[in-house]
Amino acid sequence: SGTSSPPKGPEHLRFVCLSDTHGQHRELSSRLPPGDVLLHGGDFSNDGSLEEVMDFAAWLRSLPYRHKVLIAGNHELTFDQSYGGDRVKDSTAANSVRSAFLKSFNSSHDGITYLEDEELMICGVRIYGSPWQPEFLDWAFNMPRGAIREKWKAIPSNVD
Repeated sequence: SGTSSPPKGPEHLRFVCLSDTHGQHRELSSRLPPGDVLLHGGDFSNDGSLEEVMDFAAWLRSLPYRHKVLIAGNHELTFDQSYGGDRVKDSTAANSVRSAFLKSFNSSHDGITYLEDEELMICGVRIYGSPWQPEFLDWAFNMPRGAIREKWKAIPSNVD
């Protein structure tokens, strides 16, 4: 039934942040503290396979948080539409995994928002999500250090 958290006043917004669950998200369910916003900062899967992605989507829909914000990580290979590495053999299948995930929830009903180089405001708090990282081996959302500066410059200066 979650971990204990300090009392929260009605004017406060409580974020629960996690990342790098790599397919082990269901093991966390009973340990997640209460909150208003669940923010997953990426690497919810090992390689972005359809089975992993859809299981994560079902788990996310089941959680009691009013808002659930997701940003892909470098292990979500099928979410990176520019990925050309050897870890995904069929780019058509990869596109269908991303599409199936996004179609599996209704953001207004489930409270789930996937951010990829975009901003979301929740109760006056501005969140910007971007999955890009400096090149690292053969993973998703890699960019050379010089080129990634342009992605980082696109992040609004006034996000929270």
